[in-house]
Amino acid sequence: MTVQLTILATVVLIYSLSAFTGMDKGLQWLSQMNVIGALALVVAIVVLGPTTFIFSHFGEAFGTYLANFGEMSLSASDSSWNSWWTWFFWGWFIGFAPMMGIFIARISQGRSIRELIFAVAVGAPIATNFWFTVLGGTGIFLELQTPGVISAPLENAGLPAVLLACLEQLPLSSVLIPAFLVLTTTFVATTGDSMAYSIAMAVSGENEPGRKQRLFWALVMGIVAGVLLLAGDGGLDALQSFIVITAVPVSMLIAATLITGPLAVLEMDRARQQTTKLCEVNA
Repeated sequence: MTVQLTILATVVLIYSLSAFTGMDKGLQWLSQMNVIGALALVVAIVVLGPTTFIFSHFGEAFGTYLANFGEMSLSASDSSWNSWWTWFFWGWFIGFAPMMGIFIARISQGRSIRELIFAVAVGAPIATNFWFTVLGGTGIFLELQTPGVISAPLENAGLPAVLLACLEQLPLSSVLIPAFLVLTTTFVATTGDSMAYSIAMAVSGENEPGRKQRLFWALVMGIVAGVLLLAGDGGLDALQSFIVITAVPVSMLIAATLITGPLAVLEMDRARQQTTKLCEVNA
């Protein structure tokens, strides 16, 4: 418990400083570090791991995913699987959607609607699927070659052990494992500072909330995480269940944006046209 709380305190310190320094400093630096680190590590695994297996199965799996997207999304043939994975994560993502939407809108100022949709709804899912294929595909390949090398750690220590088991089988594992642990930490920190920033924006109603507000919400999130850690798995499970339950009313708010979103875009376009006409008249 002491070790876990120490790790938590370190992560909270990192993302609190990031949120405190602002959008153009800490948040941007951490985000750039994540992108560079993720690209470097995914290239390393592709080169050191089963390159042909990864690319062939990425194309096949992604094609199957697109071809059967509707059928798989609406399937209720296996309720145990759906409740553990599909339905649970629908609720999980919907619960986080408003804060992430606010944050993405904030960092996308100056971008076109087309650029925003392409980056968030097209580019990010493709990159994420490839990332999953690189890590998961490597694990599947290693398990097929040596049965038990991945499934045994999974059975004994759960999902977190799978990544370490995969990396241990690759060349330069002594470098890859610490690098992935650092990357995991910075990804969690980036999530923390973006959430703190979004909450401060929502509460204050300001596009650029004050430093003290950002720091306050960053520390509050860390304190809540510490309390849940001390409470054990029961506290974390309760929080996860609560987030999924909140997805019900939040989903209604998101559904409303299917109407208000396009209306806002039309209003923004009219304002842009009026500004353009005024500029032409003044010129």
